[in-house]
Amino acid sequence: MKITSVCASNSDAKKLVLRTEPPLTAEVLNHFRTVQQRQALAGLAFSADAGCLVVHNVIPTSMNIDSQVADDIRQLLNAAEEAANNTERIAREAVEREQAERRASVESAARAFGVPAQ
Repeated sequence: MKITSVCASNSDAKKLVLRTEPPLTAEVLNHFRTVQQRQALAGLAFSADAGCLVVHNVIPTSMNIDSQVADDIRQLLNAAEEAANNTERIAREAVEREQAERRASVESAARAFGVPAQ
């Protein structure tokens, strides 16, 4: 996932809105929050709005995002996107496995009865 821009019109001293490509999903945000354990990101909270990552400053000072924090956020976004993709892939594979098992069971029963599976 790539941060493509800062949405200046929706950002201020307490909130930074980052556009991403692809747009941020709830699944990626959930994974992002799960892996967001780094001390460098203490004092920041994260949410999503209209497919953008919103970084909130929860400390009563102006937000100061340096290159290390930006790198941390980029790395976490990439890890979160990968985790979300893996979760989707695993779920899809489970559904495919269940469907294959169901087809095999039905076809086996149909053969045993000597009738077609319809």
